[in-house]
Amino acid sequence: MKVKSIKIGDYEGMISSAPCNFVTGYYESTYTEYHPITEEYIIPRLPKNINTIIDFGCANCNNFIPFQNKIKDVKCVGFDLSAADQINFVCSKKNLTYYQCSIQDFVKTVNNWGNKYEPIDWANSLVWTQGTLLYVNKDGETDYCDRFVQTLLDLGCKNIFLHEYTEAWDNTIHGFVKFSEKYKKLFKIGEPDEMSHVMMEKK
Repeated sequence: MKVKSIKIGDYEGMISSAPCNFVTGYYESTYTEYHPITEEYIIPRLPKNINTIIDFGCANCNNFIPFQNKIKDVKCVGFDLSAADQINFVCSKKNLTYYQCSIQDFVKTVNNWGNKYEPIDWANSLVWTQGTLLYVNKDGETDYCDRFVQTLLDLGCKNIFLHEYTEAWDNTIHGFVKFSEKYKKLFKIGEPDEMSHVMMEKK
């Protein structure tokens, strides 16, 4: 089964440059293990209306696997930098759509997509990131984490789980997620672990 793919931009330069080069192998990996927080914390707390899982920084889409195992006919939407034909998709390709799109370009262009691409049901979606937003604030783009969250809210998304390094971690090589106080207050931070930024409706 062929994955539905949409190309928003070309990011070969971003992929090959530091600090992103260490993640290149994830695209081609056969790695099927997923972060246990998805199965142990997120899935039991998902509101019943959630029918779509959106992963920004999806790599080979391994983190879709527990959701596909637990939610019947769930739609999965992945965003990352690599071309679709370079990715070894390890999850089920049923109801899977892949966007070759950076977070910066998502923030800049999503409101202009209109009916050009397959519509995403943001109001009934969970957005997930894992170690992705720490790259967004590179090169002086200090407000993109705030703009990313605001864009999701403007689209109608109400369920966001960001699993990201904070300044409490010794992660100076790759950076940290950085929100202004206004956006920090939107999340429950530090549960179930120090990387968790949780905004979820009650089940």
